[in-house]
Amino acid sequence: MSSGSISTLGIGSGLDLQGILDDLRAVDQTTITNQETEQTGIKEKVQEFNQLNSTLLSMKSTALDLSLGSNFLNREITASGNAVTATSVSGAKTMSHSMEVTALASHSSWNSEGISEKTDSVAVADGTFSFRMGETGSSVSIEIPAGTTLQGLADLINESDANPGVTASIADTGVGDEPYRLVLTSDNTGEDNRIFIDSQLSGLELTESGGAFHTPPTSDAAVADTMDITGANNEIVFRERLVDGTLGAALTATIPEIEGYAPEDLAAAVETAMEAASLSGGNAIDYTVSFDTIEKKFTIEANGSDLYELNMDWENSSAATDLGFNKETDTYRLHDSNLNARFTVDAIAYQRQSNTAITDVIQGISLNMTETGTSTISATEDLGDVKTAIQELVESLNTLKTEIDSNNTYDSDTQTKGVLFGENAVNRIDDELLTFMGNAITTGSSITNLFDLGLEIDEDGVFSIDETVLDAMLSANAREVQTFFIGDLESETTGFADLLNEKLRAYTGSDGLIPTETDAAQDRIDRITTEIADDTARLDKRYEIMANQFVQLDIFMQQMTAQSDYLTQIFESDTDS
Repeated sequence: MSSGSISTLGIGSGLDLQGILDDLRAVDQTTITNQETEQTGIKEKVQEFNQLNSTLLSMKSTALDLSLGSNFLNREITASGNAVTATSVSGAKTMSHSMEVTALASHSSWNSEGISEKTDSVAVADGTFSFRMGETGSSVSIEIPAGTTLQGLADLINESDANPGVTASIADTGVGDEPYRLVLTSDNTGEDNRIFIDSQLSGLELTESGGAFHTPPTSDAAVADTMDITGANNEIVFRERLVDGTLGAALTATIPEIEGYAPEDLAAAVETAMEAASLSGGNAIDYTVSFDTIEKKFTIEANGSDLYELNMDWENSSAATDLGFNKETDTYRLHDSNLNARFTVDAIAYQRQSNTAITDVIQGISLNMTETGTSTISATEDLGDVKTAIQELVESLNTLKTEIDSNNTYDSDTQTKGVLFGENAVNRIDDELLTFMGNAITTGSSITNLFDLGLEIDEDGVFSIDETVLDAMLSANAREVQTFFIGDLESETTGFADLLNEKLRAYTGSDGLIPTETDAAQDRIDRITTEIADDTARLDKRYEIMANQFVQLDIFMQQMTAQSDYLTQIFESDTDS
């Protein structure tokens, strides 16, 4: 029978046997209750130890951050103007660089001649269309069945497994009776992605547009050995487009009227006339006009980085025929033929395949070019993370102090103790750490303690950082701040952050002060748990026996009562008779 409540116990005797058992059990249970109370207190202590350990580990993590030289290498990168954006990668030196973007990397493209509808057939017979990516790339051949439409051709190119990175699309120009054109565009920019067509499709001629190579205007026909220049044949009409995209108005170069010009002299006269016209238009482009004595042809070239495109309007130029040019427009693009991005940094010329994520020009800086133009790129020290770490260190210190103070109390009136009252380990941490935070150390830096960086403490013992002082020190003495925290390898001095990290490791490491105290407390909790279980088992056994004895007593008393009642009845019966 268990030692729990026995519902019938005492009925036979009329005694409160269950109550007697419960009272006896309550007295014997006092020992177990005291053990449970002790265990609860120790568990609360372990919980507080864990909280202290968490705060100390947070401080240790911050100290580790402050001990890493990499955190002092962060840089704020700025780029003036709109031509370039720049971001920090790592390892950028604090200095400025002058950059000029003369051309952005562009996509290679080809356009077909126009057709009426994109559903029109462009393959009169079975054929092969072949192209490659890059000058040394492998040629890709696509079989084109007879009757393939313009849209079908685009689909075949796009769906080819061998396509190296070319997208075919249909452009609706909206111009004329044949507005639809096939457009091939490289997926990526740069010369490595230039499209070369090895085999055109019969019936659909494509010409290079984006990245097309343009040669300087050269006479279409040989000229005479001498020429007469009069008012009827002395004008050259042209337009200039600058690298910023501005297309100037039509300019007219007027050649001096002279009879019997030698070709070489005429070349010089044309050069002078074009430069004068350019100057009048506000551009002042430098031109070179040469004459090939063997081919007997003129060549017109423009010099300098300001000019992007030269349009020679020979149809409206009276000198065209005598200079050997057909009546059409020559477009001479000085820069467009190169698909690479072109720029200079600190007067050194560079080319790159892409406009973005250029990390191999300026150490520690990634460049993104957005337009042509100039920019000054500056890298300055960014110690924002260091400032944040210092502030977090002080905040953790205050948190630790609050946790210790609020749990290390004693109320003499109520004789109530805080959970951590009297814990030598806690008192040691409190005393040692607060003393350490204010100690001066020697690292070779002019900064010797946290007070030099703006650390303050008020009358209540609360720490704070004067941001004005801290900002000033980080701005004016960044290297000194770094030396204070990380030390100096040459002089073999240890910085404040490493010293703090070591001290905190002594508190939080696997064999540190807090884990040791926590393990000891947990061992005591486990022992008490065992003791409670053993004591409870003993009491259960004892009161099980006592309960059985009380049952027997109850039965005996019931029997005695029954016999007494029986005898009483007999006596009463004899008396009545």
